[in-house]
Amino acid sequence: METVIHETKHDVRLTVFGEAMVSRLVGDAWLKCHFTVIVVSTLISVMGNGYANQRVFQHFEDVEKIKYLNWCKFLLDCLVNVHAKWIPNKYQPFTGPIVFMTVFYVDRDAHLARVIQRTVPSVRGWTSKLLREREFLEIRAGGFGRVWLRFIRVMIVVCTGRRRPNR
Repeated sequence: METVIHETKHDVRLTVFGEAMVSRLVGDAWLKCHFTVIVVSTLISVMGNGYANQRVFQHFEDVEKIKYLNWCKFLLDCLVNVHAKWIPNKYQPFTGPIVFMTVFYVDRDAHLARVIQRTVPSVRGWTSKLLREREFLEIRAGGFGRVWLRFIRVMIVVCTGRRRPNR
């Protein structure tokens, strides 16, 4: 498969992918593969520097297999790996799947009164204004981020189908 990746230093910016995709006239395997790399690089396995995550590219070359990938496990693995690298230096930006974590957190947290009606997909209901209001409510109530343990447990149940995480 032809690709926009010609560099060997793995420093291809996501904009290069986007520009190449816009010029395509058909939704072929090339487009599906590169679109998946953009989704992964911006929502799941974020590089944090604007570059495409080219380590995952070979997994998407056979676009017929993309739908069979274990996306839930991939997301959790990325979250765990990035968190482990971030813990020693918490003053560095967290580059994990922050969009997913934000939406999942605000949608699943039941400690505060729900500001909006739950929607599917969850991201549809949360505007920037509502997220700011939510942040203000949590800070006023003593701080935010208090449900992460429950968040991890729910993710394990969702992804594995097990009712209790292994201890």
